[in-house]
Amino acid sequence: MDSVEALDRLATVGDHALKVRESLSPLDDPTAVRHVLLVLSGSRGGSSLLYELLARAGDMASLAGEHIPFYRLHGIDAPAAPGRSDLWQDVDSDRALKVSRALLAEARLGRGRVPPGDRSAAALSAMRLALQWPEIQLGFEELCDAFQCAARELPPDATSDADHSAVLLRVIDRLRAAGHRVDAGYHDVPALARAQPPQGPPRSGFCVEEPPFVCPAPGRVPEPGELEHVPLLLKAPLDAYRLPLLKRMFPGALFTVVHLTRNPAASVNGLWDGWRSNGFFSHRTTDLGQPLSIPGYTRADAPWTRHWWNFDLPPGWQSWAHRPLAEVCAFQWASVHRYVLAALSAPEPPLPIRAQVRVRFEDLAAGAEGRSRVLRRVREAAGLPSGGPDTDRGPAPLVMATQPPRPGRWRDRARIIEPVIRRPDIAEVARALGYDPAAEETWT
Repeated sequence: MDSVEALDRLATVGDHALKVRESLSPLDDPTAVRHVLLVLSGSRGGSSLLYELLARAGDMASLAGEHIPFYRLHGIDAPAAPGRSDLWQDVDSDRALKVSRALLAEARLGRGRVPPGDRSAAALSAMRLALQWPEIQLGFEELCDAFQCAARELPPDATSDADHSAVLLRVIDRLRAAGHRVDAGYHDVPALARAQPPQGPPRSGFCVEEPPFVCPAPGRVPEPGELEHVPLLLKAPLDAYRLPLLKRMFPGALFTVVHLTRNPAASVNGLWDGWRSNGFFSHRTTDLGQPLSIPGYTRADAPWTRHWWNFDLPPGWQSWAHRPLAEVCAFQWASVHRYVLAALSAPEPPLPIRAQVRVRFEDLAAGAEGRSRVLRRVREAAGLPSGGPDTDRGPAPLVMATQPPRPGRWRDRARIIEPVIRRPDIAEVARALGYDPAAEETWT
C-alpha cells in the first residue's frame, strides 16, 4: 500500500470515526472551544510526562497523544510546506477547522474512568490504531469490535495503565494471527520488554503517527457544550512553528501557554538516544530531496538512516543533513526554543494569550514535591483549582522513555555533548532560558 492509498484509506476511516463519535455525543464545533492549554517544548524535553500528569486530573479535555497525525491527514506536512520543513505560518481557515474538528473527535476528560468495553473507549483506540497501522484492511466497526471484545475479557474494575496496554496487546496479537502486519514493539508499552526490538521505521514510505505509538487510555466523552467551559490540552514540539495555524484552528479560544524547558545537555542527550532508538521516525527526507549522512546516526548496515529524520524538522534543517548527530540534536533543541521565545516576546504574539508560564523539567522530575509545584503553577496560570494531580505523591508515570530516568545521565556522554552545548549560538539560547553555561555542573 503506497502513501497516497494509505492516506485515502485513513481519510475514510477518519470520516467513519467522526460519525461514530457523534453518535455517542454531539461533537462541539471547534469555534466553541474557549480555552486551549498549550504546552510548548523541545522534543525529549519532558512534555509527554507533563501532558499525561495534567490530563489525569479530569478537568480538562485531552487527546490520546500528540495531534500531529491530524495535521498529516489534512496535508499539513513537510512535503507540502513552502520550505519543506515543519514551519507553517498560513493555512486557510476551512482546512484549519477540519483539522481541529478531527482532533476534537478524540478529546476525552480524565484517564481510565470508563468501564471495560465502553464504546467510546473502543472508538478512541480504533482510530489511533488505524493511524498507526494504516495498512490494516479492516473497517472501523471491526476495529471497534476488536477493542470492545478484548476489554470485556478484563476484570470489571480494570482501569490501570497496564490494563489499557493489555487490551491493545490482545488486539495486536489477534490482528497478527489474522495475517495483518502490525508489531507491538513499536508501541509505548513500558512493560513490553523484547530481547530483539524491531529495527527501522514501521513502514518504508511514511508514518502518520511517529513511533513509539501511544496506547490510548479511555476517558469520559465531553458533554455537548462542555468544551466551552473546560480547557483543551494540546502539546506537540513542532507547534512552535505553527502558532498562527493553531489560532485558525480555534478562532474563539484564548491560550494559556506553558513553556517547558530542559537544559541543553540533557535535551541533546535525550535526542541522541531517540535518534538511535527504534522510534521517533518523522520524515522521509529523500522524499524532500535530501538524503542524510549524519555521523553518529547514518550507517551502512541500517539503510533507513540515510532516509529517515527523527523528531521535529526545523526550518533550515537541510544544512544539518550531513553534520554530526550531536550538532543536529543541539540545532533541534535551540531552534524550537528560539521560535517560542520570539513568539512569546513579540509585541503582537501570533496567538491570543490568556496567560503564559515557564516551567522547568528539572523541577517536574525532582520527586513528588517538585512535580506538585510545577503542576500547581500550570493549573494556577490556567485558572484551575489546586488539588488532584498536584497533590499526588505516587511515582511519576513512565512515558515515551528510551532509557530509565536518571539525574545527570547526560554526563555519560559528556565528551560528545559538551563541545556542542558550549557553542555560542547554543549557549545564547541556554542563557535566555535561565541555564547558565558556566554552571553546567549543576545541570541534571
